Amino acid sequence: MRKIFSVITFLFFLSSLVSSEIKRIVSLTPSITEQLYLLNEGRKVVGITSFCRKLYPEQQIVGTYLQPNIERIVQLAPDIVFISKEGVQKEIVEQIERFNIKVYTFEPVNTYTELVEQFLKLAEILAKKSIAKSVVLYYERYYQQEYQEKFPYKLKTLCVVSLEPLIVASSKSYLGEIISFVGVKNCIVSSIKYPRISVEEMVRCDPDIIFVTDMGYNEKYIKQFFKNKYSQIRAVKNDNIFILNSNIFCQPTIKNFWISVKEIKRKLKISVRKYEVNLQSQ
Repeated sequence: MRKIFSVITFLFFLSSLVSSEIKRIVSLTPSITEQLYLLNEGRKVVGITSFCRKLYPEQQIVGTYLQPNIERIVQLAPDIVFISKEGVQKEIVEQIERFNIKVYTFEPVNTYTELVEQFLKLAEILAKKSIAKSVVLYYERYYQQEYQEKFPYKLKTLCVVSLEPLIVASSKSYLGEIISFVGVKNCIVSSIKYPRISVEEMVRCDPDIIFVTDMGYNEKYIKQFFKNKYSQIRAVKNDNIFILNSNIFCQPTIKNFWISVKEIKRKLKISVRKYEVNLQSQ
């Protein structure tokens, strides 16, 4: 029933845009901004957040993802504002809509299927659906081998998104979906997408490999952090800690998803070589 209601709402929203072409866009979510660029709509994007990649000098910064500047958005007179529901207060959307500015709010993305659906929905609003389908097909074909190739070892992985407190990506999260596509085991199976775990849970998990989103920290700091606190963990003992670029791994787009799958596989191959060397030395 909820899905039917969502479809009806979306069709009503589309019908309200038919009378005028979208020429000015404000994007308040970095991943949506990148998807707009994939659709060659960069020139129409007049406003972005400070966390978005700036493609053209004339693009204006309208605050942050969580605290957009409503006044600046209104001054840009956009035809539409795109935003993700995740982490954004409902009041912000309502404030923008008071100025008769259309706002489209996307649901959070946690699976590849949801990512494709979101991309096609964005494209449909902009009358670019055929281009979006071509983009999806291109990346799926280009990275087809990455998806089909499986690893010979059942390695346990852990993906960390915050050091203090220690927060990790579960099997139900977007990062968990990337790990699933690669074909290795995620230590954290939970309905909570990004749970906080204790030292005891970390030791119990004892992952073979730890992936860490950079979060502004350098590799040396991150590795030293794990050596100081979790020296007994297998991944730490074998120096199997790999840093992930947050701008790619934490921004769900079709392009970033497949780049992430390829990068995880590359890092896993490094880990497998170490694993094989350890087996031979035993």
